Amino acid sequence: MKYIENHLVNLFTFESHTQTERLKIEYGVKVIVSEASRLFVVYMITILIGCLVEVLITHLTFYILRQVCFGYHFPTSKQCLIGSILLFPILCKLTTYIEVDILFLYIVTFLSLLLIVVLAPRGTKKHSILNAAHRDYLKKKIYQRAIILYGIYLLFPNNLLKFITLGIFLELFMLLLEIYNQKKETV
Repeated sequence: MKYIENHLVNLFTFESHTQTERLKIEYGVKVIVSEASRLFVVYMITILIGCLVEVLITHLTFYILRQVCFGYHFPTSKQCLIGSILLFPILCKLTTYIEVDILFLYIVTFLSLLLIVVLAPRGTKKHSILNAAHRDYLKKKIYQRAIILYGIYLLFPNNLLKFITLGIFLELFMLLLEIYNQKKETV
């Protein structure tokens, strides 16, 4: 992994770059390589256990909300990898075996989105909310995405609805974890 990072840093840096610019490039490359390798591992496991479509739906739903809601982040890259494996391929595979009433799914999804709209955005040490204007911007995006997601939800085939619900529920879980951690830190 280090070899790939070093090669990419050398590819993107020039003699004209300052030391600060070089450090920024190194950090960016490290983040990109780390994220790409985590995605590779998660999706290889996904393919091996046979739930690619389900994980893609869950992951995409989660990411659409995560981008503007923020929420809990695992402290280390290794914990993030383990969490990603448990929360996406493993949980999706387990969900394929569960039969859930459609009306129940509609209600849980609606209530989860409602809670997300009320609780988010939730800044973290890693992704802080800069000011009131930033919070308002994120809140507006959250409303838009919640409405769009629920609209898509109403049009989606019934057999895949639980994976959209799972993605929404995972983001709600991350928000609740962050709220708990912030309250714990203030005590």
